[in-house]
Amino acid sequence: MLAPMRPLPLVLLAYLPLAALFGCGSSEPGDTLARIRARGALVVATEAEMRPFEYVQPDGSIAGFDVDLARAIADDLGVKLELRNVPWDSIIPELKSGRSDLIASAMTITEERGKAVLFSQPYFFTVTALLVNKAKASEIKSIADLDREGRVLAVKEGTTGEFAAQQRCPKARIVSHKNEDGAALDVAEGRADAFLYDLANVKQHQANHPDRTVLLPEPVTYEPYGLAVRHSDVTLMARVDAVIEAMRKDGRMAALMKRHAPEGSLEKP
Repeated sequence: MLAPMRPLPLVLLAYLPLAALFGCGSSEPGDTLARIRARGALVVATEAEMRPFEYVQPDGSIAGFDVDLARAIADDLGVKLELRNVPWDSIIPELKSGRSDLIASAMTITEERGKAVLFSQPYFFTVTALLVNKAKASEIKSIADLDREGRVLAVKEGTTGEFAAQQRCPKARIVSHKNEDGAALDVAEGRADAFLYDLANVKQHQANHPDRTVLLPEPVTYEPYGLAVRHSDVTLMARVDAVIEAMRKDGRMAALMKRHAPEGSLEKP
């Protein structure tokens, strides 16, 4: 996505309220909070394709770790939670247009994304791993084995997996897909040697194609997830960070880990 890398040049962006006051955007700090309260709802953009962080349930509702986290923020503000299911490549424009107030979508904190949005403190650290075509498993034991001519590495477009693949495997052919299912299918059907993505999702794709793929669970990268707002929304971000910090201290974040069981940790590995 998704979605943040070692050795990708990640920046765990510190929360710097004074610097953020000079970020892009024309709204005065505090305006968004007032609009949220007047509206009676916190509008949150997410791409509901990243189980267990955000996904569509059989009844059409959206659930997941990030949904529960966003609901806690809405509760803190005394408003309802309104979710907008948005394609990944449109999620930052969705926020910047004002149609949504917050992004909660397993978004990795990166320096490049930080130019477009203001990130919260990291609330989760995920792991990326490789799904490998079973016929190639004897040849591919790590990401290093993909960095050679003739190798094909599938990724999801616009994710940090794509960025890491470009940096770690410059000799391979990188094939970018709009969705992760297409990338995983390429591996299963032999059109790609491997797919680099978040471990939890890679495990699920391996379970979907058990006879044609294998999982290499050794971490390729560790990535911090953050919630995001517009650069001008410093006051909103202060509330978001306060809620995250409170949930760490009172056990609610640990309860989300137990409920949703994501692959990764609340603290930096």
